[in-house]
Amino acid sequence: MVFVRNDKIFAKVWKIDKKEKYADLRISTSEKVEKDGNTEYVNSNWFVRAVGKAFNQLKDISEGDRVVITKAKLSNELYEKDGEKRSAFKFVVLE
Repeated sequence: MVFVRNDKIFAKVWKIDKKEKYADLRISTSEKVEKDGNTEYVNSNWFVRAVGKAFNQLKDISEGDRVVITKAKLSNELYEKDGEKRSAFKFVVLE
């Protein structure tokens, strides 16, 4: 498990599924990479869950908005499906 704190992750919100106490989001982030003297952007898509303070801060958010993530928890959760051990990446936004 990894905690992200006080570092800013800029993201664009593509989809929101609000529940009573949390929201599931589909977001994208970009990273600027220098390659052979050229600047390129590497894009990543994420499925995240906003809980607690992050959920309260997202009450008025709309699809297409940009957000700043300052506190998150990343983990690799183990589970079993059809007798086979698997893992899934879990990204929980706290602020």
